[in-house]
Formats: sequence, structure tokens, C-alpha cells
Amino acid sequence: MAEEQSGERSFDPTPKRLREAEKEGDFLQSKELAVALVSASGLIGLTVIGSWIFGELLAMVQTGLTLDAKDIRDFDPGLATEKLVVSIALPLAILIGIVTAATILPSAVLGSMHFRASLAQPKWSRVNPIAGLKRMFGLQGLIELGKSLAKALFIGIVGIGVFYSQWRMLGNDQGIDPQAQLAMLGTGMTLTLIAMAAALIAIALIDIPIEFFRRKGRLMMTRQQLMDEYKQTEGSPELRAAVRRKQYETLSGSMRKAIDSATMVITNPDHFAVALRYNQGVDFAPVIVARTRGAAAQAVKDYAKEQAVPIVSHPVLARAIYFTGRNGQVIREDLFATVAVVLAFVLNVERRHDLANVANVAAVPEGARFDADGRPMA
Repeated sequence: MAEEQSGERSFDPTPKRLREAEKEGDFLQSKELAVALVSASGLIGLTVIGSWIFGELLAMVQTGLTLDAKDIRDFDPGLATEKLVVSIALPLAILIGIVTAATILPSAVLGSMHFRASLAQPKWSRVNPIAGLKRMFGLQGLIELGKSLAKALFIGIVGIGVFYSQWRMLGNDQGIDPQAQLAMLGTGMTLTLIAMAAALIAIALIDIPIEFFRRKGRLMMTRQQLMDEYKQTEGSPELRAAVRRKQYETLSGSMRKAIDSATMVITNPDHFAVALRYNQGVDFAPVIVARTRGAAAQAVKDYAKEQAVPIVSHPVLARAIYFTGRNGQVIREDLFATVAVVLAFVLNVERRHDLANVANVAAVPEGARFDADGRPMA
């Protein structure tokens, strides 16, 4: 009661609430993962095709600075620009493609790669300077500032540590030629960048579960919200009662006659209802006289109760008969023994009080077990 009055958010968000949050742009996302993947992909791209890019840049500069008499006499700015740009365009396009793919990958990994037209609409509250100042200097803004400083410090320490170790190695090799020293310096810079990218990935792996629980906390629901959503999706109790009453009233005459002739009704207890008739000396095996599911099943159950037809709750058997038979047919042969046990309880007036436990006694064969969608169960 105290929880209801205080409106405490102590219930996990429902699928409907999660969908509504996504429509409003509240996805599971991690800025740290995006930064880490873009940085790592850019570094990998430069490592793989960096020499190609720098070679083409050098060739472009050499071509641009080389002139002869023909170039001066037949100068064509468009053709000259094309010669300079075409050679460098392909490696740059590959690098841009790698980085672009890395910007999309975080959304795909976290399941937030959706387009919502509503998100493109301007929200003037976001450009309100007063609200912006509150976000910057509020508690959340200070927390984000602290996180950014801590991340910068961590990445800086990793980068400086790796570069310093490489620099010391370079200082110990004084006897090598300058070109080899330059190559070692380049290797040290590359290792430093790799270490910093690894630090970014480590931060992202910590940030993802944090963002998951933060989003879950934002979307937690109160008991009242759960009840309101249930009424919206399933209908209020009054509406469900009205639907059930309508189903009861619209039972066809033939369905009513079939239930009147039934020996018992086996239920799921609410989703399925099958009515069986067994007249000794007339029926050589129990006959299915009615089989329904959903709201109609509840209507059949209500009518059977009104007509004092025995009702047995046996979910597995109800589904087995529903999915293996048709109205007017006898039950499947492998169900004879199970139904016979149930009939023994129903026909024995002294044992009818045990009908609630009949499902524990009358086992359904494995080959006749189905789930609510009609799929065979192991």
C-alpha cells in the first residue's frame, strides 16, 4: 500500500513501454562505444592503407609542383585538378567508408538502429538557453564533466606511458642511422595510438552495462502504471466481462445443444475448452462435440457450469484433443486411456470432488502434447 501511495518505480518496464521509449528516441546507446569504434577503425584504416595514402599524397604534390612547357601552353584547370584528385580519391574513400561503417556499428550492436520521423522534428526546449545552463551546471552536468575528465586522464596516462617506454627504447639506440630512428619513432606513435584506442574500448565495455541499467532505471514503472497499461492493452475488467457475456449470449443453438449432450468439458482452464460425449452402449469411444479457444472457450465453460456439466481442468489434455480432433469425431486412439481415467472420475459421483487433481493422475502420451500454438512439445 505504501508503495502504491508513493508511486515507487519498482517494476521492470514492459515491452510496450520499451517500444514507446524508442519512439521518443530513448534507445540503449553508448557514446563511449561509438568513440572507441570510430577511433579504432580509423587507426586500423591508417595502419592498413596509410602508406598508400601518403604515397598518393606525395605523388600528388610532386605532380602539382612539376610543370613543363606543354602544361603552360595547354593549361586546363579541370584536367589538372582531376589528375591531382583521382589518384588520392580511392584510398580516401576506403578510409571514409571504414570510419562511416564504424559510426553505424554501435547502433546495430545495441539494437538501436531505427529511424523515427518524430525525432527529426525540432524540439524548442532543447534550444532554451536557461534549460541548457541547467543541464550544464546541474548535478548531471557535473557528473558528466567528472566522467569526461576521468576518461581523458586515463587515456592520457596510457598514451604517455606507452610513448615514454618507446622513447626510452629509441634513446638507448643511439648508434642507428636517422632513417631507422624515424621508423622506430613512427612505430612508437602507432603503438601509442593502439594503446589509447584499447583504453577507449575498455571504457566502452564498462559504459555499456552502466547505460543499460541507467536506461532501465529511467523506464521502471509503478504499480499504477502497470495497471493502466494492462487496462489499455487487455481492456478493463468491466470490458472483459462484457465481452465474455456477449460471447455467452451469442453461442449458437447447435453449440448449446452439443454442450447439453456432453458428458464433460475439459478446459485449459481459460484458453481452450473441449466438450466430450460418451454414452455407454451408443458411443464406442468418447466423441468431440465442441472444441473452442479464446473468449469462446470461457463462454462454453460458463454455459457448461450453468447446465451442471462436469468441468475438468486438464491443460495438456485439452490442447491434445483440440489439436488432434474435429467436432463429431471420436478422440484419437492414443488418448483413449487418458480420457478413460478422467471419465472414471466424472462418472463416479463419489469421486467428483477429486476432479481438481485428475490432471496428476491422467497423463497424456508424449506424442499428443502440444503448446498453446499447436507445436508438439518434447
